[in-house]
Amino acid sequence: KQVTLPRLQPPYVSPEWRMETVSWDKQQLRSYCDPTKEFWLRQKPSKCIPCEETAVMAAHRKLKHQMAWANRK
Repeated sequence: KQVTLPRLQPPYVSPEWRMETVSWDKQQLRSYCDPTKEFWLRQKPSKCIPCEETAVMAAHRKLKHQMAWANRK
């Protein structure tokens, strides 16, 4: 049995509200963007502060461990 849904009717928006959004909409950038693999590979990765802090702490621990090992000899 086929199910049919009623056509979606957008809600009524008063002309005053439409005029406000039209001026905003005209300022929006309309350009083509193809988010493919090449698009994402060209982007600079965002900095992950917790990742950087973890790397600094790990390097410090490694250096501290190496210094302690050198002092034992």
